[in-house]
Amino acid sequence: MTPLTIPKFRLFAHLTRSARLLLLAGIISPALGLAQSVALSVDATQKVRVVDERVFGVNAVMWDGQTGTSQTASMLQAAGVRAIRIPGGSASDEYHWKTNTNLANTWTWASGFDSFSRLITSLNSQAFVTVNYGTGTPEEAAAWVAYANASSTLAGTTSDVTLGVDADGVDWKTAGNWSGLRAAAPLGTNDGSNFLRVSRPAPYALKYWEIGNECYGSWESDVHPARWDPVTYATEAKAYIAKMRAVDPTIKIGVVAETGEDNLDGKSPVHNVTNPRTGATHHGWTPVMLTTLKSLGVTPDFLIYHRYDQAPGLESDIALLQKAVSWPKDAADLRQQLSDYLGAAGTNVELVVT
Repeated sequence: MTPLTIPKFRLFAHLTRSARLLLLAGIISPALGLAQSVALSVDATQKVRVVDERVFGVNAVMWDGQTGTSQTASMLQAAGVRAIRIPGGSASDEYHWKTNTNLANTWTWASGFDSFSRLITSLNSQAFVTVNYGTGTPEEAAAWVAYANASSTLAGTTSDVTLGVDADGVDWKTAGNWSGLRAAAPLGTNDGSNFLRVSRPAPYALKYWEIGNECYGSWESDVHPARWDPVTYATEAKAYIAKMRAVDPTIKIGVVAETGEDNLDGKSPVHNVTNPRTGATHHGWTPVMLTTLKSLGVTPDFLIYHRYDQAPGLESDIALLQKAVSWPKDAADLRQQLSDYLGAAGTNVELVVT
């Protein structure tokens, strides 16, 4: 172990910016009028825990025309980014990957899956793909899994998976149809799908898939009869998971969650469920969603948690330093809800902040 000495500070004005933050956060002593020294012992050989490489992640978005460039890949490589999330937050609940459009728009975004895939493969990074729950269908999501992960030789074999016709009347054909599109060369005359013909027989093998983005919130697009509704979401999630896993059973699929047993952001119908451990009645998104999933015999691979520590215009380095103390409480809250409402099955459900 190597002893270190903190430099002596006499006047606040003479402190470095970092030292001022430590002072104001209460980490170093405020007695500035006195010369001080503090001995610290650091054992660099003591391992506390391995840092998951997914911590070093960033969102890649459909409206960024630089997403798939070599310069972007080089900069993110230098920054140590190891995970990419696509295609773009709340816009994911309107996004149709096959056409690179949102809703009924006919114009296309600056970056489609061709750009996203170039970035992911250039970094050799892990990826989180948010499929369209708000305005999409399970068949559309399964087709995306097929395009990204299915074998290019699947079409015409007995192993090919029929995706079927969705609630909007769209025939999503088979998994082999989409993996074959990935392997194909661009047509001489573009039919609108040339951005998906990338002459790549090998699958991308994308592992993590999210069913929607913050689907509990009224800020998300949602065309279901009961909007922002945890019962509807869980019921639909069962269909999404079944269709997607039929194409690739190795993927991990997550569902959105909130802390608190009575947290209900949207304008959805109010459902009451009983916590089996406490006997108390709750109506929040996560208890209702998990209770419904359990009744349907469905266990997700992970819970998706979003948290915003600083509102626009209220950013503060000092406040941000102090925010970390409440993360363990959030994790404990979600872990307890998994245990209470899923029982033993909740033990292996991962908590993922995307």
